[in-house]
Amino acid sequence: MKLTAQLREKSGKGAAHQIRRQGAVPGIIYGIHGEMPVTLRENELNSFIKAMGGSKKLFELEVDNKGTKTAKTVVLQDYQRAIYKDLVEHVDFREIEIRAVGTSKAVKLGGVIQIIRHSILVKCRAANIVEHIDVDVTDLDFGGSIHVLDIKYPEGIRPVVSGRNYTLITISGISSEPDAAPVSAETAAPAADKGKADAKAKQPAAAAKPAAPKK
Repeated sequence: MKLTAQLREKSGKGAAHQIRRQGAVPGIIYGIHGEMPVTLRENELNSFIKAMGGSKKLFELEVDNKGTKTAKTVVLQDYQRAIYKDLVEHVDFREIEIRAVGTSKAVKLGGVIQIIRHSILVKCRAANIVEHIDVDVTDLDFGGSIHVLDIKYPEGIRPVVSGRNYTLITISGISSEPDAAPVSAETAAPAADKGKADAKAKQPAAAAKPAAPKK
């Protein structure tokens, strides 16, 4: 189930009235990086809300920003209808955030956590809806990654995955921990022989044997 919205620059009551006069509906996405004002087509939104049947389902909202489209996993949080006619006047969405928790050894050594996907599509009942899903990165090392099917989800929530087990979080960078220089077999043998020679040189000389008595 998908819905499309247009990102809008203007907000406030004046802008909202102008949007409604054009046959559209103003809305807000309460997301990871703050509020995002959007505009939706009135007929599409009304059909979508009727199809939802009052349930709180997570779905993908496609936001178009001057041709650049971004998919956000949201829940229909609230909407307002006009008193004098059965039309939606305003709608609110909430984005479900992926949040990295814990500190991995790699980060302590200079690694950087990269969140590849900030939101995912999940299935749950309305009572189980959460604002964020925590992903533990404590055991994540350099070059490691966590996929959508690898994490532990809150009770009553399961991911909706069609196709590959896509990546959510990775650790990038190079360790700042100094590494010991590798020693080859060719250099190890002479070093060992030199050590033996040095040890032999440091040993006290053996006392000379007394001469045999003359007959």
